[in-house]
Amino acid sequence: MSKRIIGSFSFLVLLLFSINCSSQTITTGVIIGSPFCACSNLNVDFTSTGIFNAGNNYIAELSDASGSFISPVFIGSLSSTSNTGTISCTIPCVAGTGSLYRIRVTSDNPVIIGTDNGIDLTINQNVTASVNAFANIVTICTGAQVDFTATPTNGGATPAYQWQINGTPVIGSTNANYSTTTLNDQDVVTVVMTSSAACVNGSPDTSNSVTITVNSTSPAGVTISASPSTTICAGDQVDFTATGTNSGPAPLYQWQVNGGNVGTNSSTYSTTTLNNGDIVTCIMTSSNVCATNNPANSNSITITVNTVSPAGVSISATSTTICPGDPVTFTATPTNGGANPTYQWTINGTNTGPNSATFTTSGLNSGDVVDVTMNSSSSCATGSPVTSNQLTITVSSTVSASVVIIASSSTICSGQQVDFTASPTNGGIAPTYQWQINGTNVVGATNSTYSSSSLGNGDIVTCVMTSNASCVTGSPATSNSINVTVNPTVNTAINIISSSSVICSGTQVDFSASTSGGGNSPIFQWQINGSNVGTNDSTFSSTTLNNNDVITCILTSSEPCANISPITSLPVTITVTPSVVASITIVASNDTICSGDQVDFTAVPVNGGTLPSYQWQINGVNAGTNSSTFSSTTLNDNDVVTCILTSNANCATNSPATSNPISITVITSSVATVSISTSATTVCPGVATDFSAVGVNGGTAPIYDWILNGTSTGVGGTSYTGTFVNGDVISCVMTSNAQCVTSNPATSNQITLTVLPELVIVVDPDTIVSCWDKPVTLTASGANSFEWEPADWLSCTSCASTEAQPTDTTIYTVTGTTGSCTGSATVAVFVHCPDVFVPSGFSPNDDNRNDVFKIYGPPMNEFTMWVYDRWGELVYMSHDQNAGWDGTLFGKKCNTGVYVWMFRGKDPSGRNISISRTNSGSVMLIR
Repeated sequence: MSKRIIGSFSFLVLLLFSINCSSQTITTGVIIGSPFCACSNLNVDFTSTGIFNAGNNYIAELSDASGSFISPVFIGSLSSTSNTGTISCTIPCVAGTGSLYRIRVTSDNPVIIGTDNGIDLTINQNVTASVNAFANIVTICTGAQVDFTATPTNGGATPAYQWQINGTPVIGSTNANYSTTTLNDQDVVTVVMTSSAACVNGSPDTSNSVTITVNSTSPAGVTISASPSTTICAGDQVDFTATGTNSGPAPLYQWQVNGGNVGTNSSTYSTTTLNNGDIVTCIMTSSNVCATNNPANSNSITITVNTVSPAGVSISATSTTICPGDPVTFTATPTNGGANPTYQWTINGTNTGPNSATFTTSGLNSGDVVDVTMNSSSSCATGSPVTSNQLTITVSSTVSASVVIIASSSTICSGQQVDFTASPTNGGIAPTYQWQINGTNVVGATNSTYSSSSLGNGDIVTCVMTSNASCVTGSPATSNSINVTVNPTVNTAINIISSSSVICSGTQVDFSASTSGGGNSPIFQWQINGSNVGTNDSTFSSTTLNNNDVITCILTSSEPCANISPITSLPVTITVTPSVVASITIVASNDTICSGDQVDFTAVPVNGGTLPSYQWQINGVNAGTNSSTFSSTTLNDNDVVTCILTSNANCATNSPATSNPISITVITSSVATVSISTSATTVCPGVATDFSAVGVNGGTAPIYDWILNGTSTGVGGTSYTGTFVNGDVISCVMTSNAQCVTSNPATSNQITLTVLPELVIVVDPDTIVSCWDKPVTLTASGANSFEWEPADWLSCTSCASTEAQPTDTTIYTVTGTTGSCTGSATVAVFVHCPDVFVPSGFSPNDDNRNDVFKIYGPPMNEFTMWVYDRWGELVYMSHDQNAGWDGTLFGKKCNTGVYVWMFRGKDPSGRNISISRTNSGSVMLIR
């Protein structure tokens, strides 16, 4: 039964197909626009014949890439029964690239399969455009050229480029390569690529950012110094030290003597073979790549080399045979004494004289032996100290010269001649004479005799004799004096004066007579109110005078030629006044003081007169001046001060008068001091340092002021905390409020802080890209010990160098410690496992770091690598994946520059390995 049903169904289908073939057709129109992109839209036109049932859908179908409709792909439909129409279609995004595609239109009511479009269509799979930017170098000096290369992916045949700096387009920079010398530090360079490829997505695309580090240029310099001196003795060692400026971490030094290379590559150089006039210099080559004036030449140091020679000294004298007391000057003549030799003179072995090359003395005795010991100041002298030759002194005996004169008469009348004669002793064979009157030389009077008739009364005659004897003393010798008396005819006169004519009762008055022509033995007779008093004397005193008493004196001359004798003086009338009592009181500015304080005393007199006199006393001992005030800063505890007043008031009694005593209390002074301390004078940068101050004799409320580098900080109190820089000097000033304190304000000791340099921890490399299955080595420097964290995937967490093998991108922090100071740095290990890794540059300088350019990646089959120069000339080719280009061609070093590389290779499964569709790029060779 089922076979019959199946057979009937088959027949029905065949019948219907036969009917439809004869009544409905669909013709797919021509399709324009090939090639098409996957995911793109297009319109498919069609025409049909026959009747299509209600609800019919015209369906557009896409063949496979070979044009086969065995498994057609639905791309669009149109619900219609019309015999013409256009179907809006979309090419599947999964459609593979091919050039044999066809499109046909079918219907579903009835089911009709139409013709295809009749022409092969091309469909391209969509691709994504991208661009990478590479720089031949990313760390440069100011003004250096950087070459950038854009490597496009799916850029098409004619991609367009626009280079940008910090997001701003660079005018005119529209090629795949871009070079510039005007970049600034941290400038970010990108390139925007607009692809010309078909079926491209992501266009225009902006490349990765290339950040440029620009180091400023600065001149290198070097100065040298010599120790201990530039003036030396032959064979002495001189140590030279070079101090570089902008020298970099590993400068090179070349020392030179007179332009010839010496020494080693070191900042110091020592030698013992220098000659006089040698010139020492140093050439420093900075390792700072941005240093100018490189290499730098130092200053020149010229060496003075003194020969080693013995020291010596000899002496001479102005004379070795002398008279007693004659001065003798000795002179020392040194040999190799240096600039400042020292001398020690001796007489008979006993040190004497000054530290001088000359020595003068007048106290030598006969037989004295004089020499000198010289200590040379020349560092190159031998045999020092050295003693001179000896000089022996001979002293002759002395004789004393003198002269005596006599006169024919010493008392004469006016105009009478007097004859004088000189008699010398030890005058020698030819003594000389000079006669004098009243000490004045008489012109022409140079003989042993002298006569004169013009002498005046009281003239004094002497003679000076100059001996020419040897070793004579007392020459020139002055004779005895002869006083000449000349008696003329004279007038007699007398005048009396009194010590006072106005007196107090009982006061003594002294009278004296002034006379002329009285002779040698005058006679005086004093009288009061005409009555004789007193004695035969030129003076008279009395304490019993009364008011209005009249005193006179009668003179009787002894002169034989006196013209008036006796003669009475003019009278002196005495006035007697009543007495007053003198007294004195003193006051002090303060009677309780500190040691050394000044106290001012003032005297207040009573009946002191117009010119009183004062005598101040301390403990009964005279002090001060004749003044009504007295000041002192030297009073001691319990000193008693008084003042004695002597009045000049008329008729003052109780004079001198003694004042009241004032007793002084002196408080002993104390010295204010302050000292500061700190727990450490050597600290790490940024670490706070605590200081404390301890004051002595500061009183109950001392004031503290902390000083930083000589300037007040405004911080008070006994403690001070801060962070400082190297060389900061801290001290403290304390102002005491104690009584009788000295050295106030007091300044403390100074503490100079040493702030250690900041630890700069360097990690090499500072950023690294690794594949998770390959360890990388991280090396830190700049400290004595290190600690890495996190500890994950590290071979050692406390080593300077450790291996890291993280499975994910990890940022490691290393903390370095030297002493108590720490510093840190970070390194990012990016885990990325591309098919291959190609360096952007290499430096074949034989330092075992980045010396060879090669392709890094998994083992490859069918491997080939090519390297071309800028002119397209092949400079290297190899089939050995593990080999690499060392930057040479036929054994010669290639120039610094950009080179183009290409490679081909397959993995063990036969899959092509690539880093880009072109498997090419550029590399910078750096010398």
